Amino acid sequence: MEPSSNEYDLCQISQEDKYDPNSKSLLCPKVGRCGHSFAAKSLREWYNTRKKQDCHKDCKFLPCAYGCTEETKESGVAVSRECKAFLPRGLVTNHSLCQAVKEIRHFEKIGTHAKAANPFYQCMLCQRDFSTESTGSQSKSGKKHDPQTPIVGTKCGHTFCLECLESQHTAQSSNAKTRKGKSKDFTCPGKGCRKTGFSMDHIVVNLGFRDALRYWETLEKPEDIQEKGAKNPAKSSSSKSRQSNSRTTRVGKKRAKSAEKKETSSNGNSSSSSGRRKRGRVRAG
Repeated sequence: MEPSSNEYDLCQISQEDKYDPNSKSLLCPKVGRCGHSFAAKSLREWYNTRKKQDCHKDCKFLPCAYGCTEETKESGVAVSRECKAFLPRGLVTNHSLCQAVKEIRHFEKIGTHAKAANPFYQCMLCQRDFSTESTGSQSKSGKKHDPQTPIVGTKCGHTFCLECLESQHTAQSSNAKTRKGKSKDFTCPGKGCRKTGFSMDHIVVNLGFRDALRYWETLEKPEDIQEKGAKNPAKSSSSKSRQSNSRTTRVGKKRAKSAEKKETSSNGNSSSSSGRRKRGRVRAG
């Protein structure tokens, strides 16, 4: 069972470690071939434990903790096998999830957006918001996914929307150097990255990052409050008038009580003075 979106920064293997966005930290989230992410520390500890078992002592890979599978071909027949999700000696940092953890924590602490050249919830190439809807973790065709679905490169850890990656693949495939091979694999379009991190034969949704996006959507942000006020100006003005009326009513009641006290005291004073005058007349008589 996968975690809820509010556990986006909790490693589900240890069930206690929170992710650290520092790429050198043992708690940094590492992404697998299936799109799930776990802390480096938990993956390495799990790997060392498995190596002690005879059936896994020669295994160089780790499966996904959620039991993900992938299709492979054996003698031309498609077979579903346990996904070789992680290579412990070559773990890949989930860069977008690290950025999301950092910016969300900043927002929850300060109440304002972190200063960033590119907000974590937008694709770096088209500057459009990522979609949080997807029908699966991976597929051989992007048709199952929304065009703005966050797709991760499992060899480099960078994430872009599906539509931009399809455009990048088309552009790179049309290049004279790659035209002959017509490869489904292509170079990551990230700045400074030269790894062949993506393949149109293996579309992988960044599931850990998607959960962070879903959690981000549940947070009420300053612009959301302003937008609500702009959409319902009559409601906000009526609430203000109700508040004003209630204040006026309270002030009116206080003044009425004050006037009543004054009237009572003045009536008492007048009655006592008239009583004194009457007694004076009796004595004079």
